[in-house]
Amino acid sequence: MTKDIESFLGIIIVMGINSLPSMKLYWSKDNVFHNSFISSIMSRNRFLQIFYNLHLADNSLEPKSGSTNYSKIYKIKNFVEILLRNFQNNYKFGRYGSIDETMVKFKGRSSLKQYIPLKPIKRGYKIWCLCDSITSYLFNCRIYLGKEGTSDKESLLGERVVFTLIADHYFEGKHVYFDNFFTSLSLLEKLRRQRINATGTIRSDRVGIPSQFVLKEKMERGDYKSIVISNTIIFKWMDTKHFFLASNDCENTEIVTIFRQLKNKRRIEIDCPKAITDYNKFIHGVDRFNQRISSYTFDRKSKRNWLRLFFFFFNASLANSYICYKQLDQNELPYLVSVAKSLCSGAKRTNIGRPTSKKKYEFAAPQFTDQLNRGMHLPVK
Repeated sequence: MTKDIESFLGIIIVMGINSLPSMKLYWSKDNVFHNSFISSIMSRNRFLQIFYNLHLADNSLEPKSGSTNYSKIYKIKNFVEILLRNFQNNYKFGRYGSIDETMVKFKGRSSLKQYIPLKPIKRGYKIWCLCDSITSYLFNCRIYLGKEGTSDKESLLGERVVFTLIADHYFEGKHVYFDNFFTSLSLLEKLRRQRINATGTIRSDRVGIPSQFVLKEKMERGDYKSIVISNTIIFKWMDTKHFFLASNDCENTEIVTIFRQLKNKRRIEIDCPKAITDYNKFIHGVDRFNQRISSYTFDRKSKRNWLRLFFFFFNASLANSYICYKQLDQNELPYLVSVAKSLCSGAKRTNIGRPTSKKKYEFAAPQFTDQLNRGMHLPVK
């Protein structure tokens, strides 16, 4: 049974590399769809049997709603905890990290489903992610479970997310970047006390920012202003519009020159605080992680609302393992192929069984001979 599960996971990787609209098409007799590697490892019926009966927890032991041990993600909770523990034990986090949210597509029924209209994936599960800004390694994450009771009602949701992701980890001396959903003056001050540098875009209406500083005023492109509030420096910079950024690294006041292109294709040089250029450089760790796992992902609809989360974390484990393996200068696709072959090694179908129905899985060009013989169909004057 263990070998069947390993072969099943290997086939899932191959299906992500060679995507088809239906899983059954990989066993089709039509050469356009047939995959000899998959069909030689496992029969279609055996694969579908594992797929439809896949479970990560014993449903009979699930705590009832309202009990102290009840969890909305009970069916995947232990799997995620083990995976995150391995992510953190087998990687040394770099100097720069980024925190952002990612979406896992799901349109079925679930109390955890969120709607974010500005995201590429508008409906699905929201996951808070902490990634290495340089390698895009997923170091820690939390599935958003909706509004929950908390003793710390004064802090914002963004602050609680940040401290949850960095809890129990040594981040002293590191620099964390996030967007204006998380950034607040109180969060930056709390991180400074823990000797953690942090930078993020900030909303102009956040508590503690003087109203005179955020007033709209005429500024030329490249003009900037700054103000220091309780060990936090706030920049107001003019590009095509006003840009606000806050950082608890008050020593980073250097000004650099960057290039911008005008509508007439002419390039100009403008001044820009280095804190802003560093932010643009290190904020995209989570975005690059999403890009990496979307390249060869296995995505199938299912009424089991946790299955999409399982495939997300399975793809995340492949992406993280590739980052650890990358020191050998190998490309991602050959690495995934080698993992799939390793999982499927030694497995071979002993009984090929009955051939699949031609009527259901073979596609032939439509025949119009009979229609053409019925008479002319061209317009007649």
